[in-house]
Order: sequence, then structure tokens, then C-alpha cells
Amino acid sequence: MTIFALLMACRPYDERPTCDVADKRDVWVMDEIRFSRQAEGVSDGFDLDGTADPVCGVEDRTSPSGQPGIDNSFATLIPALEQTEAMAVESLILAAINDGDLLLMYEFGGLDDRTEDDCVSFEFLRGHGLPLLGTDGYLEADQTIARDPDAASYPFAEAAVVDRSIEVGPMLVDLPFHIFALDLEFGLEDARIRVDLHEDGTSSGVFSGAMDPQQVLDVAANEDVDAALYGILVALFANTKDLAPDETGACTRISVGFQFTTRPAFLYEE
Repeated sequence: MTIFALLMACRPYDERPTCDVADKRDVWVMDEIRFSRQAEGVSDGFDLDGTADPVCGVEDRTSPSGQPGIDNSFATLIPALEQTEAMAVESLILAAINDGDLLLMYEFGGLDDRTEDDCVSFEFLRGHGLPLLGTDGYLEADQTIARDPDAASYPFAEAAVVDRSIEVGPMLVDLPFHIFALDLEFGLEDARIRVDLHEDGTSSGVFSGAMDPQQVLDVAANEDVDAALYGILVALFANTKDLAPDETGACTRISVGFQFTTRPAFLYEE
């Protein structure tokens, strides 16, 4: 069984908040992260390439609300990948969260109205330390989590909450994987994130971006991975690249999305 421990960090961004955020801060921590799936051509996510037309012969999906042009080509591969050890990553992501290795958090500044607020700050960051778990096996709500001082964050100076949702991006997200003795870093390019605020105090959402499939193939080529997986991935990736065409018009990236749920938390600055 391939063992993944997923950490995540975002490249630094120098702009500081300009909205009147005062001292009001609201923080959430992701308690579950899964691949964003599709059903009958419908998938949650973003229009990453700005067009609803097929790129490199790959059809886009439609959002649950009917928006065309959603890029999530990776979702078409999930049924096949679920028959391999590759999909173990989802359960291992949850284990990494519960162990404190993957505490992805975001902080709103100046959030006065969770339904409509035309000026808030937003920062995507990481926490560290061993979190408390509830009886349901997920992170306990309203606990205090320390900011990871060694992890970069990605703040946005001005954002808006519209109909209980906020969207920010694009940004470059780094996804370092630890597989056995290997430390490999993946990049999720042109990444976007949407956060939906719920009446019960929780939030959820989706983030997606462009992935270089070669990074995945490099992992599959490792001697500790089932040799058959490499061939399966080569075949699957051949016709699913849908972003970043090169000078010949051939796409070099695959769109991929993740859905997440969160619980409210408090942030401790060490």
C-alpha cells in the first residue's frame, strides 16, 4: 500500500489587508478533503481557462448551478483510479489531518455579515500541533490551533462575501507529498478557492487548479508502488490533459479539484 502524508503550503503574497478589518477575526480549519467528483457532466469547481469550449479535445463540465466551462478533467479518471491503490490518498489525507500534519486553515478579517459583506480580508494558512478529535473521529470544533510559523501563507487584501460565498485566486499552491523515504513537491497552478459559509457556523467549499501529470507519474514510477499503476496512469492521462497548451497546441496540464468541509477554530499566533 502506498503511504501518503499530504502537506500543503501556499506561496507568499506581499499585499496586506486594506479593508477595515479591525480586530474581528473568524477562523476555520479543514476537517475533510476529497477529490471533487462528477456525475453526468456536472462537477463543482471553476472555469480555469476562461472558455466553455473543449480544449485539446476535452469537454468541460457544468457546475451544479448550471455554469458552463467548469474544468475538472481529473474527475473523469476517478472511477478507474478507485480500482487501484491510488485512491487510498483520501483516507490518508484524513489521517494526516487528524494527526496534525495537514491543518489547512483560513482566516477572515472584518467579516461583519456572513451573507453579504463587500470588504473582508482572507488569508489561507497552515496550523500545526496535535489537534483534538471529537467522538465522530473528526477535528473537534472551536479548538485553538497554532499557526505554523514555518509555512507560507497567502493573504488577499480585499475580497467580498456574496450570497454566503467568497472566491479568491488565482494563486500557485504547493502540495508537498511524503511517500516512504521520498519528499516530492507538487504544484497546483492557477489555483482558485471558494468558501461557502453556513448558518450553523461551519463552512465548506472547493479548490482547484492545474496539475502537471508528470509529477504523479514520477511517484508511480517509484519501486515501492505497484508497477501496474504506472501503466494505468499513463493511459488515463493521455487523453485528459486540458490546460496550458504548449507551442504545438498540446495541453500539458490536467485540471483537478478538491472539495472540503471545515469546523470553526481559533488561531494562536506563537
